[in-house]
Amino acid sequence: MQAAVPLDTAADGLLEDMARVIACRDSRTRFGFSPVATRGHGLGYRLSRLEDTAQVFAFKAAKRLSVHIDTYLKRIDSGGREGLKVMLKVEHLTKDFDRLRAVDDLSFELPAGRICGFVGPNGAGKTTTMRIIATLEEATGGEVWVDGLSVHHEPYAIRRKLGFMPDHYGAYPGLTVRDYLEFYARAYELPAAGRSRRVDQIMEFTGLDRIPAKTVETLSKGMRQRLNLGRALINDPLLLVLDEPAAGLDPRARVELRYLVKELARMGKTIFISSHILTELSEICDHLLIIDHGRQVRFGSFEEIARGLCNAQEILVRLLSPEAAPVLERFLLERVGIHHVAPHENGTLSSV
Repeated sequence: MQAAVPLDTAADGLLEDMARVIACRDSRTRFGFSPVATRGHGLGYRLSRLEDTAQVFAFKAAKRLSVHIDTYLKRIDSGGREGLKVMLKVEHLTKDFDRLRAVDDLSFELPAGRICGFVGPNGAGKTTTMRIIATLEEATGGEVWVDGLSVHHEPYAIRRKLGFMPDHYGAYPGLTVRDYLEFYARAYELPAAGRSRRVDQIMEFTGLDRIPAKTVETLSKGMRQRLNLGRALINDPLLLVLDEPAAGLDPRARVELRYLVKELARMGKTIFISSHILTELSEICDHLLIIDHGRQVRFGSFEEIARGLCNAQEILVRLLSPEAAPVLERFLLERVGIHHVAPHENGTLSSV
C-alpha cells in the first residue's frame, strides 16, 4: 500500500502525543518515508509498509513556514527530550511604577511547544509582564530566561528568538502590507536571497497574500491583527508573546485567529497569549496562568485548573433590565474566579 500525502492536505489532529510515542527513532525505516514530487506542492512524502492506517501521521502546513518533515523527525530522534525543555522561565519577577507595584513576585516555567494562556482583569499586570519578557521593560526585581538566555543580560540575543505581538502597532502611512513585512525582514537582517521568499511564506500563512498592495491604514481590525502576527513571525521565533490578539475582533475573526495559533503550536512554537476572558483561551491552551493585581493566582495545566473548578458554586442573577445582560455578562467574565456565564430567556444570568 502506497499513498502520497501532501504536507498541507494531511489530516488534522493526528500529530498528538500518542503519535510522537509510536513514531519513535526508527520511523524513517519503519514506514519507509521517501520524498516525492506532488503537483502543486513543494514537498510530499510517500508512506509505505503501513502496519495500521491509524498510524498515518499528519505533518500539516509545514511548507508554509519552511518547517520540513526532517525537523519533526529530528525531534522524534531526540527521544522526546525537546518536549521537556523549558522555553520560558520567570522567577520572582516584580515591577514597580513609582508607588504602584504592577507585577508582584511572579514565578512560573513554560515547557517548549506549549500554549499558555495568560488571564487576568484589565490592569492586572499582563502587558507589563509581557513587555519585560519581550525586553521592552526593565524589571525592578527577579529574572526572566528565554531559551536559557537572561532577559537582563542578553536582550539582543533573545530578540532573535522571540516574536512579540502587542495589542496595537504603528506603521508609516502609505506603507503597503508587503512593504511593512519587508521593512521588518530587513530590520531583522534576514539575508537578501531569502527575504522575499520569507515574506511570501508569512503572507500565505496569514492570508495576506490576497491583499499585498493594500495600505496598512485601510485594513480592517482583523486584517491588522493578521499583519501584526505576521510581523511577529518574520524572524521565525521559538517563542511567541501575543498580547490580547483577539481584542476587538468579530466572532469570525476570533475563530480564524485561534486556527492560526493552533497551527503555529503544531509547528513547534511556544506561545504565551493573554486575554482578560478565560473562555477565549479554553479551546487552544494546555497551560494557564491567572494573575490579579500583579500577583499569581493559579498556574498549571488547563486540566489541573479545570479540576479545581469542579467545586465551584453556580450563582443566579435576575436582571431588572434584561437588555443590560450583554454588558453584565462581559463584566462577570473579566472577574478572576468566574469561569462561565450563561444568559437565560427569562432575564437571568447564571455564573460559575
